[in-house]
Amino acid sequence: MPKTVWGPSAVFTDSKIYITGGLNPKLPDDFTGLIFSNEFYYLDVKQPFVVKVGEPLRWVELSSQDLPDHAWSAFSTCGLDDSLILYIGENDTSIPTNFVYIYGISSQQWDKHTTTNPPLSYFHSQTQTVCDINTRKMYRYGGILPLQDGTNNYNHNLDILDTSTLVWETIIAPEQRYDHTGTLLQNGYIVYIGGTLHNGDLADISQLSLYDTNNNTWSSMYAGGYSPAHRSCHSAVLTQDGRIIVYGGCDTNINAVLDDLVILDTSQIVYTWSKANVTNVTDPPNPRCYHKSILVGDYMIVLFGRDNIQLSNETFILDTSDKSNYKWVSEFDPNPKPDLNKNSSTQKRNLIIGIIISSIVLALIGASFLIYLYRKRKLSKQNIFTDKTLCGVLPFIASEVLLDREFTKAADIYGIGMLIAEVICGEPLFVDGNYDGNFALVIYFGQCLQIPEQYAVLMRCSLDSIPTSHPTAMELDKQLYELYCTLGVSKYSKLTEDSQLEIKKHLARKEKTSGKHN
Repeated sequence: MPKTVWGPSAVFTDSKIYITGGLNPKLPDDFTGLIFSNEFYYLDVKQPFVVKVGEPLRWVELSSQDLPDHAWSAFSTCGLDDSLILYIGENDTSIPTNFVYIYGISSQQWDKHTTTNPPLSYFHSQTQTVCDINTRKMYRYGGILPLQDGTNNYNHNLDILDTSTLVWETIIAPEQRYDHTGTLLQNGYIVYIGGTLHNGDLADISQLSLYDTNNNTWSSMYAGGYSPAHRSCHSAVLTQDGRIIVYGGCDTNINAVLDDLVILDTSQIVYTWSKANVTNVTDPPNPRCYHKSILVGDYMIVLFGRDNIQLSNETFILDTSDKSNYKWVSEFDPNPKPDLNKNSSTQKRNLIIGIIISSIVLALIGASFLIYLYRKRKLSKQNIFTDKTLCGVLPFIASEVLLDREFTKAADIYGIGMLIAEVICGEPLFVDGNYDGNFALVIYFGQCLQIPEQYAVLMRCSLDSIPTSHPTAMELDKQLYELYCTLGVSKYSKLTEDSQLEIKKHLARKEKTSGKHN
């Protein structure tokens, strides 16, 4: 069982939580007489376990023979294969700063490696150091190193270690800060939260410092929403949906903050704070700092810490699966059973969503059908002028239309010729005939009515089976005017007197038989 209580370093890999280093204090609320540790353990989380007061977990001790005593150290896989990398944070002896320690998981051996261009000093770097497993770079921002004369050494740099080449790079940071947390987002931004400034004041937790690892630039963002208490020595873990769960922390007097569980939502462009809604299935932990939190699936496992009440290296479990209701639980299960109530609620929600989607689909189908009918009707109206279906009264249909069903201006003249004949004759043409195929042949072969010669010329030309023989509209207008002049005995008439006399006699006979004068 580990003896460490404050400031351990931990990493989760290969279904195991590895911890190393930390402080063994003699008093629960004071640094007097504390001892640095180099112990090295792991906890296998492949199997379920239960945390109970007074019952130790199944910690397995590993060899730490080649490790110096240390606390608040950077500890990560950092993308290395089958290895863990450790960079010392603080210790009680003088250790050169150019060393890193790499643990082979399969070999279970520690090896010390020399780095190039190392930082000038070790600093508290447990919570503020992050690793990008894609680039294998470790980022350590800020930190503090208490000196033996009672003063402090502050780091105002961002130190970057390429774990592939073990070469350091130093970038000037915008301000000196320590005991803050750093969280690497999926977009490559590191979010630095809280901590203490070099003047001893707590940093504004709503004023976030951001470092873009893609182009090595700094920026800041103000996070709105809930206003959490300013804090340092807290922990932060990142969920898959972009929530940074901040737990614990202390004020400047190392008193634990009361709103110990707050959430930073980074899924939107502007980040927002909220206070977690917590249900206690088991007794919650006392507010604390100097602890370490590890996210395993949907469980945040809190290791040890300082609560100013008792010396205890207890472990606590927070169920983070429901972001609207966080739960302190006593059981860890890597394969949790489905929550029937939650599934029932999910099924109801899915049913409602399914009904809504089905309604939208049906509405779209109905709208599409109405649009189809509208367009079909519209096209049908347009086809009145383009459809070649033969329509009309057979005596008035020109022979060429019967031949190829093309309506032309000449075909219209044919119809006017038939109107002339009907006006002159005083009755509908072919009134006793059958409008059948034989009659269509009569029209097709140009067999016309027997009418007086004087006005039959105009009709015959208009009814000619050859379209080019039809008079033009101008010619027809001119000849109709001549007929008008004859009927009106106009002095402008150019018809001979015999022609005029014959037309008048014909009209007089029709008047006697029909009782009309046309």
